[in-house]
Amino acid sequence: MSGPSLSLGMDEIELITLAQQHVAELATLRVANAEDIRRTAATRQPYELSFDDVARSLQYRIEAAGTELYPFVIMRDGQVVGDLNLTQVIRGPEEGANVGLLVDRGVRNQGVASTAIGLACRLAFEELALHRLQAGVQPMNVASKKAFLRNDFEQIGLARGYLFVDGAWRDHLLFQKLAP
Repeated sequence: MSGPSLSLGMDEIELITLAQQHVAELATLRVANAEDIRRTAATRQPYELSFDDVARSLQYRIEAAGTELYPFVIMRDGQVVGDLNLTQVIRGPEEGANVGLLVDRGVRNQGVASTAIGLACRLAFEELALHRLQAGVQPMNVASKKAFLRNDFEQIGLARGYLFVDGAWRDHLLFQKLAP
């Protein structure tokens, strides 16, 4: 898919549509961050975070991209440092999407997540003409809460038992941002 891409000079962070040339580097990053993914990613079935399994999942994202899913890599100085996905994109009266991201452990607390979320907002509102973005964050994930709040997301509630994560139904704080 040749989808929307957006880059911004701030902190040398770019948000680029996930493509075949990113699969190996992103799969390696996701395997290296497997424990964090297990603690935060929603899934009903346990799954292995082997390189091959992750690469297959990324290939699916590439093939499915463009209607209900917009997958991106987060680049810093030409290196993949994470991924961000706009998922469950709904057109029609809602015009909304969910935002989820992973930033590599080695570059956390350096503004990468905040900048990537800001780029995603610009892309979603300006290029995809969405009206609303939503994010769900586990209450213990202070860094993600701060990154969304820095980008003018507002906390709209607490969803008890919202997603099945790491073997249990987990509460999530819900955040939203409306198009300007």
